[in-house]
Amino acid sequence: RVTRGLYPSVKGHNSPRISEGVVYSGFPSGRLVALDQPDGDVIWAVDLANESTRHADIDEPVAIADGNVYAVSFNGGLYAINSLTGTIRWRQELRGATAPIVYRDQLLTTTVDGSFVSLDRTDGSITFRVQLEDRAPGRIALVGEYAIVPTTQGALYVLDAQAPAIHARFVPTSGFASVASAPGGRLIALDNRGVLHGLTLR
Repeated sequence: RVTRGLYPSVKGHNSPRISEGVVYSGFPSGRLVALDQPDGDVIWAVDLANESTRHADIDEPVAIADGNVYAVSFNGGLYAINSLTGTIRWRQELRGATAPIVYRDQLLTTTVDGSFVSLDRTDGSITFRVQLEDRAPGRIALVGEYAIVPTTQGALYVLDAQAPAIHARFVPTSGFASVASAPGGRLIALDNRGVLHGLTLR
């Protein structure tokens, strides 16, 4: 049993990820745990709150690649953690980051202040940052070499995943709830009115 924490989650509850027989899950307390899938035994647990007592929750899914678990704590930042030992390899201070996306040798994420951020996976250094016109961006969807970023009260952005460039800004409504990629460069976006938009990237 893992303590939830004293305060409610900012974005809801974390969705556990399973990789090679290990379950990785975060909690509102700022604790990330690795559990043995067959019996639920704790392999390791690490605190990512970074001395924060409020809004330390890990409510975004982790990314797993090359022996690392990449996780975000709302106030604690973005972390790279050794998947076998739970040792923190690096931390980058990014408040309110969304679920990190592994793209080549980069990590891509967005932050609550409206930034699209690319980081070097080896050391966590920021390779570039793009400031969007709208705040509160959602989780990134990848379509080929494009990073698609919805915002909750504004536009849907099409950005270059490898360079600091905005290719398009789609504003048919007052914000988007979610976005998903489809084969053939297709994109499906659900706006806050419940309308589905089908787009093709060229």
